Formats: sequence, C-alpha cells, structure tokens
Amino acid sequence: MNDPTQNARRAELLDLKFRLRCEQSLSFFFSEVAWKVVEQDRELQWNWAIPLLCTNAERVMQGTPNRWIVNCSVRTGKSLILSVALPVWYWLKHPSYKFSFYSYSAALRRELAGKREKVLRSEMFTKYWGDRVSLPVRTSLENLKNNQGGELLLLGPGATGHGSDGMIIDDPTSGRQARFENQLETQEVHVKENIFSRLNNTAGPILLIQQRQSPEDLSGTLKSEQGWHSTVIPPIFEEAAKIEVFDGTFLSIAKGTLVDERRFSQENLDEMKRRMGSRAFQAGVLQKPPSGEEIIRAEWLVPYDYNAGNWRSLMDSVIISCDTASVGTAGHSQWSIQTWGIKSYKRTRLVGGIPCSEHCNGFFLLGCTTRHMEYSEAKRIITVLSQKHGADGVWIENATHGVPLSQELNKAGVLGVRLVSVNKDGKKCNRLWAASSAFEDSRVYYPLTEWGEQWKADLVRCTKRLNERDMAWDAADTTALFLLEAMRSPGISAYGHIKTWAALESVSGTTTVTDKPLPLGELPFAPVGYIHQWELKRDAQNLLPEHSDEPLYGMVDPNGEVWDVDETECKKLLQEGWSYEHANQTRDETSDRT
Repeated sequence: MNDPTQNARRAELLDLKFRLRCEQSLSFFFSEVAWKVVEQDRELQWNWAIPLLCTNAERVMQGTPNRWIVNCSVRTGKSLILSVALPVWYWLKHPSYKFSFYSYSAALRRELAGKREKVLRSEMFTKYWGDRVSLPVRTSLENLKNNQGGELLLLGPGATGHGSDGMIIDDPTSGRQARFENQLETQEVHVKENIFSRLNNTAGPILLIQQRQSPEDLSGTLKSEQGWHSTVIPPIFEEAAKIEVFDGTFLSIAKGTLVDERRFSQENLDEMKRRMGSRAFQAGVLQKPPSGEEIIRAEWLVPYDYNAGNWRSLMDSVIISCDTASVGTAGHSQWSIQTWGIKSYKRTRLVGGIPCSEHCNGFFLLGCTTRHMEYSEAKRIITVLSQKHGADGVWIENATHGVPLSQELNKAGVLGVRLVSVNKDGKKCNRLWAASSAFEDSRVYYPLTEWGEQWKADLVRCTKRLNERDMAWDAADTTALFLLEAMRSPGISAYGHIKTWAALESVSGTTTVTDKPLPLGELPFAPVGYIHQWELKRDAQNLLPEHSDEPLYGMVDPNGEVWDVDETECKKLLQEGWSYEHANQTRDETSDRT
C-alpha cells in the first residue's frame, strides 16, 4: 500500500539529496539547474571539458590558485558555466559574497546579468534555496543584491568606488581593439589599474575568460606574469597536450582529439578555417594567435593572363571601386580607382576526404589607376570606365569627397552608385585583415601586367606596422573596401550563385562548355577572343585609349559584342574570323582559335 506519509518523506529525501548534490558540485548545478533554466528544452551536449572547467572553478573560488585564465572558442558554454552558474552556485554556501563582472561590451554584461537573475528568480531555485537566498521584487541588473548582503556588480569602463570579493572578466577586448597594439596596451592598463583594483582583498580570485585574438591581448600579457594559471581548450587539439587540473593532477590529451564532435566535427572545422582564413581560425578557434605582422601573403594571389582574351565578357558582374583623396597633390593620399570583375564558378574540394563541388565567386582585378589627381579628373575616369565596361555598380568610400562624388555621378546617369561605409575606427589594416579570407581561399585574381604586379607589391607590403600614410595603402584599401562589400552584398555572397554556371574550359585550342568541377585553385574557364586593352594614360587630361592617335575599328566577337580596336589588332582579328561591325557577321564556327 502507498503510505502518503512515507511518500512525502521519500520526496523530501530526494529533494534533500538533489539540493546537497547541487551545493557540492558546480558541474551538477550547471547541468541540472542553470542550463535547464536558461536554455529550457535545449539539450545539453555533455563533454569532458565541462567538468574540467567546473572542477577548476571550484578550486579557484577556494583560492588555489586565485588567478585563472580560460581560453576557449565560441559556443562552448564557457560563459554560461563561469559567468552565470558559478556566482549563483557560490551563493548557495556564501550568500553574502560580492562578485564584480567586467566586459568590453555593455550589452554582454547585461545579457549575462539577465541570465543570472533568471536563475535566481526561477521556480526551481526558489523551491530549493529560496529560504536562503532571494532577490527583492525590484532590483537593478547593474547591481543585483540578495537578502544576505551579497552583490553581483557590473563594472563599466569608468568603474570607481565599488569593491568586491571576487572578480570575473568575460571577453575584455573587442575584435577591433585586438588588431591594434596601442589599443591593446590601453585596454591592459585600464583593466589592471581600474578593474583589478576593485578587489577588497588583493588575494581575492580573478577569472579571465577570453577568446584569443592577438598575441598581445590581455591573456597573452597576463600569462607571462607570476601567479596566473591558464586552461586552453580548443575544439580540436592539433598537438598532444597536458591540461592542469587544480586538484594536483594533469589531463593528457592525444593529438587530434575533438572536444565535442557533434558540435565541432573535423568537416565543420575545415569549413570554418576556409571561411575565416587560417590566422583568424588559429587565433579565435584554436586559441593560438599567430605573432606575424603580415596581412596578405604573395602566394595567396592568383595570376591570370590579362592579354589572353576578353575577360570582361566572362564576368557576371563588374564593379568600379573608388577610394577618394582630399587633396590631389603629392605628399597626400592618392585616389585609387579599380575595376573588378566577379565570376561565379564551380570547383572541387575535399570534405572529410570526399571530393565535393561547390559554387564560389572569383574576384578579378581588371584595371587599377592609383595616383594623385584632381576631383574632376577622378569623376571623368569613373564615368568613362563605367560606360566602357558596362559596370553594374560604382562603390565609393563614404569619406572625404565620397558623398558629393556619388551625387554627381548619379545625376550624370552612372548606374549602381553606392556609398560604402567603413569601420568607425577607420583603420585600413583592420579592413584588409577582414578581407584576407578571400585571398587565402585563392579567389582573388590579378593580371600579369606591370600595373598588376605593382598592385600585388603594394598589397603584400601592407603590414600591421606599416604607417597608414604610406602610399601602398591607397590601392590596398580600395581592394579591401570592394571585397568586404562584395562578400556581404545580396547576390554576390562569398559562396553563393550569381547566375547559372557554364564553364568555358580551354582544351587543345578549342572551346567547350562543361559542368565538370576542377581542383581547388584551378580556373574553370578561359577567355574567348581578343579585346582592345583599355589603359588610361597617366596624363590627367587624356581619357581615351592608349592608342587613341590611331584610327579605331568596330569589331564583332563570337558572342556578338562590339569592341573598338586599332588597325594592328583589326588585321589580326580579321585573320581569326572576326568581322567588321557594319557587316554584322559572326565568326566562322570551324575556326580552331579561341
């Protein structure tokens, strides 16, 4: 028979067992209380890193050690464990304890504070510990206070006048700050002088949770100081490692170990690396930021034969990219006007050892003019290039002369004029770094010409330490502006379709249409025919083709497009089966010349 009294007593014992187990184990409290309250029905994907972080956090709160750095990649639950569950759990036995929290982002500080409050006000927490710890009806997220004198205080950039017993710093540096050494130094000084000083007792525990971004970030500098212990947990261990457990033992990790294969499989990590670029992946995912200062490597740039044929006719889109200058004289920054072609094509890459085809966009530098010039001259050049190439857009940096230039080009009937916004800090190396994944992914092509080689040399010379007044930055910044805008523009996504793909592959002197994917890095199409190469003279007043002193002839290519060519090229094309424009004839299909 069911005895109500015994059933009630059994339920009391089970509740007591649950409550005691939560109080004894942060790992259990996180999985059974904090996670279920915050994430509700979302399944917790358990892995060995969770109890490791919880065990070490418990020891840190006991003061052995009292300085701890945690470096994990995104979406690993580190903030929910250490910034949300840990302080609430510690209140179960020490309800009068005062915590302080710091992050570079006010939004992140308030988001984590809201999650802590959600746990504290939850039905589950109230059932088991409401008689011990409770919050007033009205309270501020900036300083959550309980009925026992405990506090969860948020520290902003101007934190003064507030003390705490322990401190948790979660994400102290923005991605933008991490790219500049002077900003990292400023942030380090601020944290050490204004944040660390908030401890009531200098021996109080400090937890630093950070996703690595730079060798000089706060984690990097503190690791070299005495007394700091660190735990680094990347999603995959590329080398064998030993992780310190603060109970006096070490956890041995074999090479190639995945922390959570369901969330970060080898295939997923390979895709992340390709999209992010190797250096961003090494820093933000593997937690091993590279120390080099280079941004673009020469071997990432893919050359193409500019004189092989009509590259313009193969492009799905053509964009004129422009970086303006305030003064058109020497000693100041230069104008840079670049013509870019965008081509969607298919290629093959290995995913988990299996060849897979994908669509991606290639970015082809079709022209580049970088020099000092007056505003009126730059406007005329952009107009001529836009009309000649049938450009789909003109993208202009939203700075200096950008606004009036865009307005005047719009009035002149130039199509697709758009102002491109830049980062608020205006740092050129910041933009080039952000665009570097397209280079590393072998999707940026440059012409084998004198001006193409100069563009390449300028790009490679631009490093993190190169003064941004250096002339090399003018062309590099125009390139970065174009790539960043192209990769985020609708219809020109980094790996999306633009048009139905039909590759033109040059095979033994003939042209064939094929959908066969080619190996990564190979160009799956080739240009058809010849075109007259349009190169603007450096003379500011001369906007005609380089051979403008010779008579021009209208020629029809195999696709029916008309091109202006000089007499020499005219004779060559006639021999290849091209026709004069007025004859409206097409190329002899038996010709074996592409």
